[in-house]
Amino acid sequence: MNRYFLLTFLGYMGTAVLHAQNPVLIKDVNPGPQNSNSGRLSRLNDQFLFLGNDGVNGIELWKSDATEPGTEMVKNIGPGSQSLCQSNTGCGDEYLVVGDVMYFRASDANNGAELWRSDGTEIGTYMVKDINPGLNNCSNSQLMDAQYFCSLDNVLYFAADGISTGIEMWRSDGAESGTYLFKDFAVGANSIHQFMSNVNGFLYFKARNADGESELWISDGTIGGTILLKQMWVRGWPYNGEYFKEFNGFVYFAGSENDPNQIELWRTNGTPEGTELFADLNEFDGSDPHALEIFNDKLLFTADADQGVTLFTSDGTVQGTQPLLDANGNEFEADFNGSLRSADKFYFQGNNAQDQSGLWVSDGTNGGTLFLSDILSGSFYAESAVAMGEGMILYQ
Repeated sequence: MNRYFLLTFLGYMGTAVLHAQNPVLIKDVNPGPQNSNSGRLSRLNDQFLFLGNDGVNGIELWKSDATEPGTEMVKNIGPGSQSLCQSNTGCGDEYLVVGDVMYFRASDANNGAELWRSDGTEIGTYMVKDINPGLNNCSNSQLMDAQYFCSLDNVLYFAADGISTGIEMWRSDGAESGTYLFKDFAVGANSIHQFMSNVNGFLYFKARNADGESELWISDGTIGGTILLKQMWVRGWPYNGEYFKEFNGFVYFAGSENDPNQIELWRTNGTPEGTELFADLNEFDGSDPHALEIFNDKLLFTADADQGVTLFTSDGTVQGTQPLLDANGNEFEADFNGSLRSADKFYFQGNNAQDQSGLWVSDGTNGGTLFLSDILSGSFYAESAVAMGEGMILYQ
């Protein structure tokens, strides 16, 4: 059976060993040999929300305070045994906590996949606005697999398929009246916003123009402050919702000026003239940098620089951009894209040159990168784990 584990990390003993309590089953959501298909964990105040299937109500929204009595279904959104999403186009992976509310997509007995909100209570879980009215009509679309929600000044920005505008950028303050089209970037076509990120009070994102060309934009949440930075390709990866990272006065991201198959590390200072290629790590195939993080005053990311997918660290100079090594000087083949960050460390699945494969921990330095356990960690993604106090809830 699939389980939720409470895994408490107690800290280091010396410099090389991290002790942890044994994993503890919180609740068997779907008793017996059946899976609960649980996932999409999201922290909301002193509890976390997740999707689960108890075998009776389909996949629905659940909550937990990390105790068995406190783990229960929030609301049966999909009627009867139907799941909260029965739309042909699906509800996507978008879900985001903004203040005391989590936003997500769902479909009920009367509406297709639309924008919903929840405060963790049944009465506080409801549809925000029927953007594309009708049972078989959805504001979500199959084209929107990578359209993650983003917030700016407690306002949700998201891509939605309106009745007549196509897939464009919308905004919502959580009220029906405050949910409306923000800007039509591709009149007569779909702009399909991707990789939206809030960096220091500005939204960075990719959009298509009316000719289908990829563009990089920046916005301060006003129409006048929404500016085209560069016509270029921008790429993001599905398990890390922060596609743009600020470091030493620049915002770093993965992109390409001409060829979508030659993705490298770019950076921008928020102006068209200050948007430039930073490091070409694989001149033949593109290094596909992704999963950018900031640790120990360094920029960390994963890239393929000819020798395989490797963790890199950078001080903001091309010369200071090098592979991250473990405490014994070994390089990694790492699934840093499936990492989880705590206050001062991050956990990830990796395999070094000595075939130590499994769960690793790092503080962003070579000496502080240590092997923890050979447990299989294929479910160790941000949507499958959440920090709770000094530990974490890990779906495995």
